[in-house]
Amino acid sequence: MKAILTGVLISAVAILTVAPRRTFAQAADTVWVTPSMANGSLSDYISSDTTASGARANPNAIYALYRDSVYFFTGQVNANGSLTIVAQPGTTTPPVIAPAILADGSSPGTFINSDGGNLTLRGLYLLGVPYNNHWLGWGDAIVVNGDSSDVVVDSCIFDQWSDGAIDSYGSWENFYITNDYFINDIHSSSYFGGHDWESHGNPVDTLYIVNNTMFNNNSYADVPTGYVNYERFEHNTVCLTQVNPVNDFFGTNDIIANNIFYSTLMVGQQIDEAYAEWYDTIFYKSFAWSESSTISTDTLALDPPLDQTYGFPESHRMYEVLNNAYYWPSKIQNFWTAYNDTVTKMVKVSYADSAVNLNHPPNDTTVIDTTVKAILIPPQGFMNGRTQHMFNDKADWPNFMAANNDSVDPGFPSFVSDQIDSAIKYVEDIRANLYPNYMWDYTNGQPLFSWIWPIPYLTYSNTALQTAGTDGYALGDLNAYPTQLAKWQAAGGLATNVKKVTNEVPSGFKLSQNYPNPFNPSTDIQVSLKQAGVMSLEIYNVLGQLVKVVAQGYKPAGVYQYNVKMDNFSSGVYFYTLQQGSNIMTKKMLLLK
Repeated sequence: MKAILTGVLISAVAILTVAPRRTFAQAADTVWVTPSMANGSLSDYISSDTTASGARANPNAIYALYRDSVYFFTGQVNANGSLTIVAQPGTTTPPVIAPAILADGSSPGTFINSDGGNLTLRGLYLLGVPYNNHWLGWGDAIVVNGDSSDVVVDSCIFDQWSDGAIDSYGSWENFYITNDYFINDIHSSSYFGGHDWESHGNPVDTLYIVNNTMFNNNSYADVPTGYVNYERFEHNTVCLTQVNPVNDFFGTNDIIANNIFYSTLMVGQQIDEAYAEWYDTIFYKSFAWSESSTISTDTLALDPPLDQTYGFPESHRMYEVLNNAYYWPSKIQNFWTAYNDTVTKMVKVSYADSAVNLNHPPNDTTVIDTTVKAILIPPQGFMNGRTQHMFNDKADWPNFMAANNDSVDPGFPSFVSDQIDSAIKYVEDIRANLYPNYMWDYTNGQPLFSWIWPIPYLTYSNTALQTAGTDGYALGDLNAYPTQLAKWQAAGGLATNVKKVTNEVPSGFKLSQNYPNPFNPSTDIQVSLKQAGVMSLEIYNVLGQLVKVVAQGYKPAGVYQYNVKMDNFSSGVYFYTLQQGSNIMTKKMLLLK
């Protein structure tokens, strides 16, 4: 099995295959840091390399850490300038960064607080608990406050962060979160702690969450709570969460594709929690309560309305949810049924009739106390009612598309199903106001800081899913299938190679015939956009099924040429479609192998 990390040898070229990034001309100065050089505190060592203002004294420095070593932080690194920390090349245990035990017995709760400049982390093991295994309360690995920053987190592991792994508080930041493993991010008294990535009402420019594994974490895999200009959540394996994995309320150009969602929202939902909007929003006023679901979005009509604030009307939003697998095993479904048969609770709800209807809750302002039998409302499908309504309403949301999202059992290894028992016990305990956790002990009883390496990926036995992506590759994190990952990266991933043909504005909207045609295995497709706007270039088979997304998102006016690779597709006729607003053109091409 390919190791999780490839350290500093993962070049900027690899990141460019999943995201356009800024480049800088300055030469980098690599500073190799041993645990003894850090004198017990990596945070002190890095912080000492600053000016009086807190900016980096050497902004080009790359801090390189040694494998098979443990580094501690005694406080947070306040990065007011660019900061890069990478791992030594190799495949052994990556450098571990963990909170130190301070003189008073406490430990710091945050590793990096980035207030400005770009942040790059590669090949690191970020551990959220100290040697004494005491929880940090609300611990965060990375907090980003700077505006317009590039944040690259590649091939890292986030383990046992009780609040979250990555938090965004700045404006117009760009996040490129790729090839990471989020594991055991759990809070013992709140199932909303332990998220992977979250923004906090702030606008985000670009968000790439691609080829990651999120296993045994409390809450969100992806929850932008503010405006997002462009988002791509693709080829992720999200397995065992207590609440919503993807709450993408206010995205404008989004693609959620080729993911696996397994046993999500395990904590269920109480009727009073639904009315209080614990898990979701109800900005779309036709819906009176917030249903918990795997995929969720909402209107931009906030106060102040985001469509007016950012000049982006609802009708121009593009949201595609394609080729995802989701599944709730019988073990968790049986638990919900058994729990609701045996537990009652007094709750406060809006109440209109003589009984609480869990499928269609009442919609008035009368408040009473009542005892209900069904405590835990199971997830309301892959999409909740409001989200599904938006996808069905082509008049208001013409560019919303959902296709090939199926309830399918991936057939994960036994350690996944075995972990469900611990997760169920967590739900029972936390609903009883106890303070549990449900760690996955992948070390087979080894003490803390003694790892069995590498951590196993979530491969699966369902062979149909191993070629079910829009790109012909496996659903979920492709790090579980290294050969496919290498081919996917070589093909450019979703961001297939594109070049701008001319800077002149074309006279019209045009889709050219691909060349060569017939082709094997790649061909060029040229498109002309007279106006700037959201566009998509997609390929369909003869059955009308979407098989590949070539491009999707906002594009300035111009002429673009896309090189499309179809190595993993069968010979035959395909149709490619260019769409921008109400403009649609389709042409035919022939793949001959």
